[in-house]
Amino acid sequence: CRNSGYQPNLSAIKMDREPTTPSITILAQSERGESLLDLLAAAGRKLHLFTRDCDLLYQLSQQPPQLLIVDTDSTGIDLQSLLFRAQASCDGQMPMMLLLTAQETEIELLVETSCGLLDCLPANCDMKLLRAKVSFLLGLQKQQSIHSEALRQLEQISHHQRLLLEAAADGLLGLDKSGVIRFANTAAGDLLCCRSEQLIGRHFNNLTDPEWYQRSLIAPTSAEAIENRRGSQFSHPAAISLFEEDCYFYRANGRAFPVACRPGLVDGDSDFDSVVLFEDISVRKKEEAHLRQRAERDALTGLANRAAFE
Repeated sequence: CRNSGYQPNLSAIKMDREPTTPSITILAQSERGESLLDLLAAAGRKLHLFTRDCDLLYQLSQQPPQLLIVDTDSTGIDLQSLLFRAQASCDGQMPMMLLLTAQETEIELLVETSCGLLDCLPANCDMKLLRAKVSFLLGLQKQQSIHSEALRQLEQISHHQRLLLEAAADGLLGLDKSGVIRFANTAAGDLLCCRSEQLIGRHFNNLTDPEWYQRSLIAPTSAEAIENRRGSQFSHPAAISLFEEDCYFYRANGRAFPVACRPGLVDGDSDFDSVVLFEDISVRKKEEAHLRQRAERDALTGLANRAAFE
């Protein structure tokens, strides 16, 4: 990270632990709305009362509340129309809604067609029940916000990790217990002259076969047959550590090239049990051959010298 200049924005993935003030917006006629304001007033709550649906929709488009309470009996509005318009005003991100109505058939329809969290109470319900329901919905909304933020942070961390894996110059393969490739980064595909997606579902041992690219993907049952035929090298994840460090892989075009493999195990909950990091060592092999020739051959005649004889 230091060499590439990449610096993750740690502030963007920290959990926001500052308490937020819950806001409640009420749509009702003046007298009914004032009674709801008095009933739901509590320390740390922001309450807003609207008597017209057009004012409510404008407020939703600017700053949606945590909870929206609609008293249909006092306003006499069309719930279905209000719901669709509210969804459009909130750009699909509907706040949690509590409907106070006596129209049971319409409530059932709204629950089935709503794209957000929706709850209902009879308009003439007990006020203690209404107050308890509001407290419950606010707590539920808070837990949902924490859960959504945690998922967003996990997606960010996963995205950053994938960027680092894709930026690696060496090939990286993730294998399951049977040795089938379940993950391949971009460098692995580049080294093997194919797309990384074309490596998924192939057996790792097949990379030493010149015709692996023409073969079909390996099913789990046939992977077991390959293990029995070639030995139990991948019968257990720890056995991958016995894999030969320097070997030859074949590219998709059938050309062989030397690679250095560094296997390792993966702990925890993952889609694969082991990983193999490999790099093309063609240049290193040529340099080693050149140094060996200089050490064992006479520079003038090209004949084997004493070191080669010994």
